[in-house]
Amino acid sequence: MAHHDLITPEEVAETVAWFKTQKPDIPQEMEVLPGVVARDLPTTVRKYLELADVSAGNPTYVGQLSHLVAIRRKLEQMQAGK
Repeated sequence: MAHHDLITPEEVAETVAWFKTQKPDIPQEMEVLPGVVARDLPTTVRKYLELADVSAGNPTYVGQLSHLVAIRRKLEQMQAGK
């Protein structure tokens, strides 16, 4: 799978906007993807948002930005489950 198949720049922009407007409650820890656990999720999200602001089009960071999109999806699922 090529890096450009993982996420689009639009998804990244929508995700950044979502975090800025929704300001979701972010738990301390989350399994982002199977086998991928963020132990300090608030810091991870903050750093990924900073990265998205400066590097959204850079394929070097597609993994981190994919995680940011996955975190958003998981937080949305958690909010819907409340």
